[in-house]
Amino acid sequence: CSLSPLKEQAPSVTDDQRCRMIELALQGLDWAVLDRTDLELPPPSWSWRVAERTAERYPGAELFWLMGKDQWDSLEQWGRWEYLSRLVTFIVYRRGGVPSPRKGVRALFIEGDEPASSTRIRHDLRSGVCPVPHLNRKVEELIRREGLYGAARV
Repeated sequence: CSLSPLKEQAPSVTDDQRCRMIELALQGLDWAVLDRTDLELPPPSWSWRVAERTAERYPGAELFWLMGKDQWDSLEQWGRWEYLSRLVTFIVYRRGGVPSPRKGVRALFIEGDEPASSTRIRHDLRSGVCPVPHLNRKVEELIRREGLYGAARV
């Protein structure tokens, strides 16, 4: 998400920096690719537009939207969330509680005890935790080298 309509300020890293981190994280994962659809659309980043554009590019494909329970719980705050739910099947990672199903919304709920979250990772970076759990080592090196997210430069 380049510029979330639900956040009051712009992200602390650029789109190019985030793309570089994603490319590093995807190295060796031949099945995964970085998709820049969100960056091709005018801001703010509406999830329904990304899903709509992806559906246009891949007609007939089944689309999935991966999210944590925290985002699932706030889905009604998203712009055109009902439309988005017609375009995708949500995959909701259970973190910190049991997600409640929504009538008419396709969703798969994944159970586990994965504590990772972007908020926690950014906190660990600022706090000097090294290595940061659940963060790709090459990505962490780039973050520390460039001092992203308030991490001390190395």
